[in-house]
Amino acid sequence: MRLAGLIQTHLITENQVLYEPLRQRGLTGSIPNFAFLAEEIQLARTAYSQHIGAWNRRAISENWNGYVQSTRKLLGTIEKLVRLEEGFLFPVAQRLFTAARQDQVTSNALS
Repeated sequence: MRLAGLIQTHLITENQVLYEPLRQRGLTGSIPNFAFLAEEIQLARTAYSQHIGAWNRRAISENWNGYVQSTRKLLGTIEKLVRLEEGFLFPVAQRLFTAARQDQVTSNALS
């Protein structure tokens, strides 16, 4: 169950550091296919929540093979999401945040 806590902490941090700032700064519209990515993220979070809800200690002990199959499916979903984020979203977000920061520095210098 420690892993579940680590994953939850990661998701909260990722939302605070990445997704909320993108939305607050109005940058999501500058990211091609952001709506698709946001939908994939929501699907992955839902799959994770369903997995955690379904597989308590008793359920795992009663159906180990089902748990393994469910976990493999969940890992596939998470791997797909990580590939999308690392290969597509993170580089674009970094460029957008860097450009926004540069604009702020320039604006402050001209004030």
